[in-house]
Amino acid sequence: MRLKRQSSSGASTTLQSALSAVRLILAGGLFVYLCSSLNNNYSTSLENALLSLETTLGQNLSSPTPFSSSSSSSSFGLAHQQSFGFFDDISDHHWRIAQSIHRQAFPNYFSSAERYSHAMSMPKNSPAFRKALDGSKDWNAENFQEEFHCPLAQRLPSNSDGDGPKWVCDPHRLAKQKDCLVYSFGCNGKVQFEKSLKEHTGTQHCEIHTFDLIAENRRFGNFTQRLEGYSTFHHFGLGTQQQAERQPKHFKTLPQIMKVLGHEGRRIDLFKIDCEWCEWNTFSQWIPGANVSDDGGAPTTADLMKRSSHATTATTPPWMDIRQILVETHNAPMPNARNFFFALHDAGYVIFSKEANYQNGAGAVEFAFLKLSTDFFLDGTTYQSYMERNGGKYERPSS
Repeated sequence: MRLKRQSSSGASTTLQSALSAVRLILAGGLFVYLCSSLNNNYSTSLENALLSLETTLGQNLSSPTPFSSSSSSSSFGLAHQQSFGFFDDISDHHWRIAQSIHRQAFPNYFSSAERYSHAMSMPKNSPAFRKALDGSKDWNAENFQEEFHCPLAQRLPSNSDGDGPKWVCDPHRLAKQKDCLVYSFGCNGKVQFEKSLKEHTGTQHCEIHTFDLIAENRRFGNFTQRLEGYSTFHHFGLGTQQQAERQPKHFKTLPQIMKVLGHEGRRIDLFKIDCEWCEWNTFSQWIPGANVSDDGGAPTTADLMKRSSHATTATTPPWMDIRQILVETHNAPMPNARNFFFALHDAGYVIFSKEANYQNGAGAVEFAFLKLSTDFFLDGTTYQSYMERNGGKYERPSS
């Protein structure tokens, strides 16, 4: 009778389990003897034996084996590939669970994403506008929930301030990268995010740039001085193509900014933005080939269903690559709000954090997106394909 040969991965798992058990026993013995105040010689020899065991094995038993490109078969390869190398220690098994969770959340809105929304252009002081803004909290409650979970996401800074900190996906992984580039739009003199990020990634590791339309205020003084040692301050903001042409000293598009700073072709690791509605008009610059117009709108349903030649903005180069987007959205203007979430999703961005700004009555929400390969999406779950299958409609069937 032929015996089935145990696979190398199975044998490795068995060996890992056995050695982990040995380590636990030895560590327990060390603890008992230390607590019993035995002589240091025995404790030292026991610890040396433990270290010798690890050295012989050639790995640290207290942590999982990281992904290695030289390994012929790695149980961490799926996450490593679909996260562009960001995750190197998530097993294929757990990654497939994450894919299933994401699949079950699609489409990620309650009904049609129209309920409680309002028009993009309304008289700011009209009763209709104030009523529409009041309904934004309900729109935020019913649409676009968290659909992915970063194992060690952290709020930076890690205090309980209601406005200012941002959720970052596994900031410790940024510290392991060769370099790190951060853009922070809108600060109003607050520097706690930049300061905390520097502390978590190393003084010289992350190159941080902060942008704002104002350069000082009575509360915080001069922004350049406030950010010294943490970030380089730039006295202009992110704007549309039209704004950049009409007021070049005050506004620049994202590609223009990257060119001015010598960052063309570089990856932006963190893109933090709180610009009081500019997100709805500028997000097409963040995504190469976004199927929306330059100002974030789309005049017809047909434009949303196909990638027409005019839909790709001339201001967004193909090398644009943003890995995490930390954005505070404001209210729910249509069609821009819908296009915003649809376009980000179809470009591979998953929502890993959603935090209401309660000081704003939940009309504003802090969203955090992580870019993954669209291979992560199961069953072709993009909004473009969803609408194509439903004859151009995106209304979610009632349950």
